[in-house]
Amino acid sequence: MPSVDLDMLRDLSCWQTPPCVSIYLPLNTTGPTSYDATRVALKTMIGNARHQLQTDTTLRRAAIDELLAPAHALLEARPSPAGFRAYGLFSAPGCSIEAPLDAVVPALSVVADRFVAAPLVAAIPTDDRFYLLTLSHNRVRFMRGTHHRLSIVAVPDLPAGCANALWYEDHERRLNVHGGAHYGSDQVIGTRHGSPSGHDLHKDQLLRYFRAVDRALWTVLRAEVAPLFVAGVDHELAVYRQANHYTHLAGSLDIGNPERLSLDELHAKVWPIAARTLDRARRALIDRAASSPTTITALPAILTACCQGRVAALFVQPNRLQWGRADAADVHSDRRPGDVELVTASICAALQRGAAIHVAGADELPGDPPVAALLRY
Repeated sequence: MPSVDLDMLRDLSCWQTPPCVSIYLPLNTTGPTSYDATRVALKTMIGNARHQLQTDTTLRRAAIDELLAPAHALLEARPSPAGFRAYGLFSAPGCSIEAPLDAVVPALSVVADRFVAAPLVAAIPTDDRFYLLTLSHNRVRFMRGTHHRLSIVAVPDLPAGCANALWYEDHERRLNVHGGAHYGSDQVIGTRHGSPSGHDLHKDQLLRYFRAVDRALWTVLRAEVAPLFVAGVDHELAVYRQANHYTHLAGSLDIGNPERLSLDELHAKVWPIAARTLDRARRALIDRAASSPTTITALPAILTACCQGRVAALFVQPNRLQWGRADAADVHSDRRPGDVELVTASICAALQRGAAIHVAGADELPGDPPVAALLRY
């Protein structure tokens, strides 16, 4: 199955050979009857699409069966979650796409002159890569992460722990005595030189240990820009910050000793923090759009601006579909005969003219519009 990306979004939103069947199937993943519930929902959607094709088009039964064949194939293949939250099914003359979606989508079965592609925006993966380094005296782990999981990254010469990094050093505290002034025939006052205190010695050891870790990581991170998070005990993390040379160190997580935590447990701790960091660029653009006089929120004015190439960024609430005519001001959330899904049409025009597409969360923009456009001029 193809994965959802901007090319798929562009192809589907701009497809104009009707009739276009769009089916969004949320997967029921809870309870012992989850598979049965999903299958019943899909059968209902297929029936709805067939009814629309029969009443809104002049297609013969064989042509209708051909358009609905991919949906029937999924029905026979026993649709299952398989790590995804929904399926998208798109069928038209000359086009047939089935895509698993890692996004929350509305249950939808629509036959129209164009595909309904707006919900796909939520399923397009963003650059959610980050790195996690866990540190303790006895163990170092370096991981690559996404919003799904963490995976171990092999790093040449990465120390396994402090003893491994500083194996060549003798950390015994020594007391050196050298000759001093003579008092009497058999007395010598020695001058004593003590080693650093235990606290200072431990800190110095940690710094050398972490510098060895930093040198090893540089072979992997030198060309990277993904944020790096470091997890461990707070006072040790402070020492690591002194050793670090990676300019994209994003934060430290005081989680105690991380040695016994599994990758899933570590992911649960770091992802909420990583997500906020990774979302900063989008949030900054949202804030800019919220305060800019060149932001518009009215359809079909947005569609017109997209077609004219005046839109720099389009913000979409993917599941709030808007129906109407491209040349009329009457916009509504329920589909009527002859309507175009205006958010999808705007996405098509925006992508064709180089605009960026971003998901907008509920209430992130003033007035909570379904779609907003930040204009270039």
